[in-house]
Amino acid sequence: MGKRKKAIISLILCILSFKRICMLVAIIFFVLSKWLIQKKPVSKKMVFAIVIIFVLLPTLTCVMLNDAFEAWFYQTFHITLYEATLSRSSRIEAVMNSGQIKYSDRQKLKTRKNWSLFKKNCSRKSKSQATQRFF
Repeated sequence: MGKRKKAIISLILCILSFKRICMLVAIIFFVLSKWLIQKKPVSKKMVFAIVIIFVLLPTLTCVMLNDAFEAWFYQTFHITLYEATLSRSSRIEAVMNSGQIKYSDRQKLKTRKNWSLFKKNCSRKSKSQATQRFF
């Protein structure tokens, strides 16, 4: 199947998903694909900017869910953050307050049966020295 057919199928599936932003971006990319796609390497400045954005977004989300920010938002715009985000803020707060967000816990990893295999395969070796992985 050619690239054009795959692109058309992807566009149709995006439209069938009924997600507004997905449909909008898919149609824009489909129409402007000849001008948007360029075959040159991504600059290091762009990578750095994207990393900064993806680090700042969760931080800003936590700041926005602060009670003081919610009060300021309501006083300024006369609408609650719940209404402005179409209830997404309450879902994010539920996840944050559930206590299920966990980062790395090395002690639990060490108690697993395959810790030695995990440690051996995840050590920092060059590709030429890498051991074969049997997972």
